[in-house]
Formats: sequence, structure tokens, C-alpha cells
Amino acid sequence: MVDNLYDIVDKMKRSLDNIHSELGKLKRPMIERKNKPISPEEYDNILKAIIANKLQNVKDCGVVVHKLLKEINDAVKFDKKQPEWKKYTEYINTIVTDGICDGIIFALDHLNEQINSEKMEQAPLFEIKLELEGKKGVVYEPEILVSTPGIRSVCDTIKGWVCEIFAIAHNFPRLDASTSGASSGGSTGDYLIEVKDSFLVKFSMSKISHNLNLIVKNTEGIKMDLAKYKYLWEEHPEENFLKFLEENEPKQTVVEGEEDVKRENILLKGCRETIPNLDLFDEKITNLKALQIEISKIQTPVEKAWIKIDLRNFIKALDVKINSYINVYTDFLKTEFKTTLKNLKEFNTRTNNGLKTNPKDVFESTENPSEAQKKKNRALLMKVMKHISEMKSTRGNISGVVDRMRNMVHKLKKHGIQVTDKGEEESLQAIESSEGGFNETEKKVNEIKKDIINIISDEAIEVKKKLDLFRKKVDEFKVEFKANLPYTYDENLNIPEIMENYKKIDEYYQKLLEFEKEAK
Repeated sequence: MVDNLYDIVDKMKRSLDNIHSELGKLKRPMIERKNKPISPEEYDNILKAIIANKLQNVKDCGVVVHKLLKEINDAVKFDKKQPEWKKYTEYINTIVTDGICDGIIFALDHLNEQINSEKMEQAPLFEIKLELEGKKGVVYEPEILVSTPGIRSVCDTIKGWVCEIFAIAHNFPRLDASTSGASSGGSTGDYLIEVKDSFLVKFSMSKISHNLNLIVKNTEGIKMDLAKYKYLWEEHPEENFLKFLEENEPKQTVVEGEEDVKRENILLKGCRETIPNLDLFDEKITNLKALQIEISKIQTPVEKAWIKIDLRNFIKALDVKINSYINVYTDFLKTEFKTTLKNLKEFNTRTNNGLKTNPKDVFESTENPSEAQKKKNRALLMKVMKHISEMKSTRGNISGVVDRMRNMVHKLKKHGIQVTDKGEEESLQAIESSEGGFNETEKKVNEIKKDIINIISDEAIEVKKKLDLFRKKVDEFKVEFKANLPYTYDENLNIPEIMENYKKIDEYYQKLLEFEKEAK
């Protein structure tokens, strides 16, 4: 009997040792570190198969422990419903609970070592990107704290791994859950409640939470540092440029009574007549280019504890933004220059074409001209006089316009901007030749002006005579109009009389239209 008792105790002791040994197998890392940092999503996908295999090992361990407990029961031959066996099962159950907690704590602590924000010599675990996303500005891909649609954040990825570690408690079947199916792991229930109540497990979880909070704080600092550039993505370049024009354009003082005196500058048609000092354009472009150099020197990648941050996309996006700002300024200057140069060339061509025929030659070559010829000669004279008037008003503007074009070209060339397209005349040369063309045109205008001064005087006298005659006709018409038109309505008028009045009103309306036509 003593020998039999010894065998039973020995069997229980060996089975208990084996249970401890099996539970010891749970103390394995769940997360395997890679040789180089990769994205959280890629890391997650790689770990899925590894974690699934580790959890299967947990299930296998549970099956073995259940089997060992059954072997003890077979040895002692206790009814499982007896209080003594239930107490023994609770004892083993406590050992299993401690073993599962130890396994989870080991895996949590190992994970915590991978994300220890105070462990400076450790290589990064993850690599993420810093992006510039519309008016949102600086964003991480993936984000550190908050997940975005379809993309899990870094913290949520770590929390997902923590859930997988806690799955150890879920995949190990309880010893006291059922009395059947133990050898196959068919018992129901798990150890999650006991694990979550464990002080040591909570302590390990607090360390992970601490490190996640640290990484959020550290990476948020990068966003805060880059926030000084936020005006580049929060404001549209065109809006910024319009503000620049409004704030720096010379304010014109309008003298009372002179609002309608100012005439359009033909050479600046389609252009902005008043613009800020070109030195301000130069200063703005210079500052933007300096900012471009500053941004190109932003360090990338940046390592924050266990996260490696790639800023290349952000730097490229910001460079594109700055270029768009620079282009608004340089494109404005190019457009103003090209439009002004085009206006000057067109003015020279239009004026020269309009002066091909000298009115003096026409007037002198026609003796006793007919009314039709007189009308034709007068039309030619008026056309030439219009060109002379345009030259007079443009003469006062040409110097300022040419200087403005030259300065624009100098500023653009200073910043390496190609002003003219391939095949076009070089910009400064084009200004010189167009200014020379203007001076030649002005000489021609002055010569014709001398030739037709007497003709203009004669035409002025003729026009005065016609005006006097026209005024006389108008005065006579007024008298006739007041005397003949019906101003009252008699209720006794019959239909024919009413129709006659309407006819008279219509006749005078036609006479008014004739006067209007003659006045033109």
C-alpha cells in the first residue's frame, strides 16, 4: 500500500512539474523585431501568421495541461464532483492562471522594450511618412494617435498587438470550465477576467500606455515645429498675391473735379496701370527662394525613439507650394511685360498704317471736290487727327512705360526667369527696337501735323458754320414743335381727329431722328 501511495504521489509530482514546464512555454515574445524599420501596416501583415502560430501553441499547451490533470485524476481515482478534487483543481487552476499571467506579462514587457521611448540606442521599429495634405497641413501616414478611414494609427496598431497578447488567456481553455473534452481542449471559458485583474499585468499595461503617450508627445513636436510654414498651405497663392498688390500699390490722390479728366494709357491696355514698386517684387521673390533653400535643408529622416519619420514627401510638397507662390509673382511680371510690349508694337503699327496717306496731298490734289469727295477727305482728316491725338497722349507715358518694362525684365532675369519664348526677339532688344519705332512714328506724326495745320483751321471754320446753321434749325424746330403738337386731350374728339394727332406726333418723332442723325 505504501508503494502504491508513493507511485500516486510521484505521478502527481511529475505531472505537476510537467504542467509548470508547459506553462513555462508561454513565456515567449509575441512580437518579432525586423532588421529594418517598416510601415506599421506591413509589420502587422507579417505578424499575423506568426501570432496565429504562437496562439496555436497556446492551445496545444492547454490541451497538454488538461491531459496532465486527467492523468493525475486517473492516478488518485477521485470523483471529479468530490470537494477534494474540486479544491485540487482550483489549486492547479491558480498555477495555470499565474502561468498565463507570467506569459502575458513577459510578452507585454517584451513589446514594451520595443517601444521604449527612453531607450535611445535601439533601432526604430516603424517607418512612417510625413505628408502635406491640402489645408489639413502636416499629417502622418499613418497617424500616430487617431486612425483614419482604412488606415490604422501607430497607437492602434500597438494596441492591436496587445489584444493579440491577451488572446493567450482566451486561447487557453479553463481547467474548471467543464468536465468533458479536456484531452481535446474542448473545455469552455477562458482566463481573461483573472488576467485583467492581475496587478502585475496592469503594471505592464501602464508601461505600454506611458510609452505610447511619450511617442505621441514627441512626434507632435515635429508638427508644431513645421507649423511656422502653415501660411503656405492655408492661403492660396493668388489670394496672397492680390493682398500684396492691395497693400503695396501706390494710392492715387483724386483732385475734385478731375475724375473724368484722366485718359486711358493705350500702352497699358489689359495691364494693371499702377503696381507696387518693383523692388518689392524682387524682395518677395528673394525671400521665397531663401525659404525654399531653408526647407530643402530640413533633416530627413528623423528618428523619434522607435519611429523613423520620412519627411521627403512633405519637403517636396512644400517646395511645389513655394514654386507656385514664386510663379504668381514672376508670371505677373512676364504677362505685364509681354502685354505692354505688344501694345507698344501695335500702337506703332496702327499709327504708321493710319498715316500712310497725308491729308495735305489729298486736299491739294482735288479741285472743286464733290460733296462725296469732301466727305471722304474729311473722314481721312479725322482719322489722321485721331492718331495725332493718341500720339499726344501717349508721348507723355512712353518714358515711364519703357522704364517699367526694362525694370521688369531686369528683375526677372535676376531670378533666372526666361522672359521670352524660343524664337522670339530678346526682351531688352525688343524694348529698344520698339522704343526706336515709337520715336520714328512720332517724327512722322509731327511732320504730318505741320502739313495739315491749315487744313484743320479751314475745317474748323467750316464746322463752326455748320454748327451755327444746325443750331438755327434746332431753334426753329423747337418753335414749330411747341406750336403744332397737341398738348391737351379733348374728350369730344372723334376717332379720325385722334388718329390725326397721333400721325402728327409720329411725323415730329421722325424729324427728331433726322436731327439726331445730323448731329452725329
